[in-house]
Amino acid sequence: MVTGASGGVGTVAIDLLTHAGYEVHAITGKVEEFDWLEHLGATQCISRHDLHWGQRPLEKTIWAGCIDNVGGDMLAGISRVIDLWGNIACCGMAGGHGLNTTVFPLILRGVSFLGVSSTNCPIDIRKMLWDRLANEWKPPHLDEIIKQEVPLDGMEPVFNSMMEGKVTGSNSRKHTKCDRIILQISLIYGIMGTAKNWPRGKSGNKMPKILIVDDSPAQLYSLQKIVEEAGHQTVIAESGEQAIEIASDEHPRINPDGYRHARHERLPGQEKSRA
Repeated sequence: MVTGASGGVGTVAIDLLTHAGYEVHAITGKVEEFDWLEHLGATQCISRHDLHWGQRPLEKTIWAGCIDNVGGDMLAGISRVIDLWGNIACCGMAGGHGLNTTVFPLILRGVSFLGVSSTNCPIDIRKMLWDRLANEWKPPHLDEIIKQEVPLDGMEPVFNSMMEGKVTGSNSRKHTKCDRIILQISLIYGIMGTAKNWPRGKSGNKMPKILIVDDSPAQLYSLQKIVEEAGHQTVIAESGEQAIEIASDEHPRINPDGYRHARHERLPGQEKSRA
């Protein structure tokens, strides 16, 4: 079961699960999207307005598991009808952040609530998932699910539409020059562009070593891949203070214009760069 099925996470979940061979049912408040969800692979679509959960701690089992984007009463109701040893991935709160349920699904049926924290996901797991999503897990209808590109200065109307429940699929943010990722990549390419003027190693063809600093494991991975594919050696640091320690040992080539502000540290980014 996928709840909040017509949204970005819901549609991708249906596409992924169907592609993996699962029978997928979809719950959404937008009955006009039933045909679209069936096109993605949902075998049954249910309007959330037609749901009437029983109020007993445990009800008759219906589904083996669930990806829940709604939370609140929806999540509480779903927990009562998940079969033995089923998992519920909790990744949204469109229906509220509260959860009024009992422990009975957990202690009598072995149901598990699986939390999601993408920000804190270890880099090795990210790499594994990104590789699979780009290959055997790639959603077959991804180009259809991403409805439009939105520039940063056009985000407010999209947010309003989301709050009014008018958005289906996913809106991809169109990166501008001030966007964080593009800024970082531009800095890296700027550093690499001056590499021809940097001292070479004894072999005469050794590429300069570049220090990459960011507090996001995802950004570190992306930037490291870009730089290494260009033939450079890399060293990485997750904070400004760690960067100073690494720089004193590794002696990377540092572009004085390419420093980045490290957040949540005792020293501002500029002072770290000077150090």
